[in-house]
Amino acid sequence: MDLFLRPIASFLHDPASLIPLREKLRSWLLEAGVEASFSPDAQSAFLLLTGGTEALTMAHKREAPILLLAHPWHNSLPSALEVKARLDREGIPAALLFLDGSPESINRAVSVIKIFRALQKMKGKRLGVIGPPSDWLVASSDGELAKKLGVELVHIPMDKVFSRLTKDQGLADCYETVAVGEVNKEDLLKASTFYPALKETVKEEKLDALTVRCFDLVEQKKTSGCLAIAELLNQGFIAACEGDLTAGLTMMLGQELSGEIPFMANVARAGAAEVMFTHCTIAPSLTLRYRLRTHFESNLGIGIEGEYASSEVTVSRLGENNRFFVQTGKVLPSPPEEDLCRTQIRVKMDFSYFFEHPLGNHHIVWPGDHRDDWLALEAFGWKSK
Repeated sequence: MDLFLRPIASFLHDPASLIPLREKLRSWLLEAGVEASFSPDAQSAFLLLTGGTEALTMAHKREAPILLLAHPWHNSLPSALEVKARLDREGIPAALLFLDGSPESINRAVSVIKIFRALQKMKGKRLGVIGPPSDWLVASSDGELAKKLGVELVHIPMDKVFSRLTKDQGLADCYETVAVGEVNKEDLLKASTFYPALKETVKEEKLDALTVRCFDLVEQKKTSGCLAIAELLNQGFIAACEGDLTAGLTMMLGQELSGEIPFMANVARAGAAEVMFTHCTIAPSLTLRYRLRTHFESNLGIGIEGEYASSEVTVSRLGENNRFFVQTGKVLPSPPEEDLCRTQIRVKMDFSYFFEHPLGNHHIVWPGDHRDDWLALEAFGWKSK
């Protein structure tokens, strides 16, 4: 993980005398897995080497979010505290890292720098919004969250994508071996048409991710988008269902943070210290085994029933007003149930949040434990639920 830092020092200090300190701090960052490069051109990450650097730092800041690094000597921390307070007052998201070589400070640096880099990488990304959000998503983002993250929303009419529907024989052949009796080859070929249509749209619009009002496909074309979404996700491309902006943005940030492929899910059941997460599409690479069935609600097209591979998960969701949710859990054995969406993940975790102050229905499930990295959002002014 790389980090470009602008070192700032008071004119009262001989620059040469600060080189050993700078190298010590670089070695601590290296322990955190961070390859720090010092550059006078860095505009969002600052190493306050000495006191008396408040005005200099404020003069050089250009791009939010801001990362401030301080250390125990030369009145570095007093200057950093003053700058942090000023940035907070101006509403500029800024995190303050205090490095003293302790395991605690190094561990915190890992998570804070990870989320800082993830937030930086979100800037300028293009999220394709294919059709408006589904009517039932009354709590989904209206665009303010995208604006906060620096993501450009690219609105694309569903009809434009529909005009590109064409059968993908290769995709249908690839998945034919895992189709069950309720799905035939014609069902596969019909569902395959959405994949090349989405791929062409991604290429033409230069999209970094997409969210699609997929139920229009069920209603108008009598098939589902689950197969196309699964294939895109399997390739590491973020694709969200139901036109859900919040889910799509959560998936984008989480992938930058963890490098993992997400599973977008309904919260189908919660209680008795466990939560059931379900949906009709999942990237096959996230499963131990999977098979193709029909889409649950409509009994049309293709739905994917997968057995989730990871035994430990992180569940997350972004929300409006700088709120977010994250929690980890253990995956429990769960035989498939016929009255739920096809892929079902039963997770042992605290469920009280879902009944007290939920941020909405769709939550994103990630393989592994990434809780500390998500919680580092708090350093930039976000509030966890």
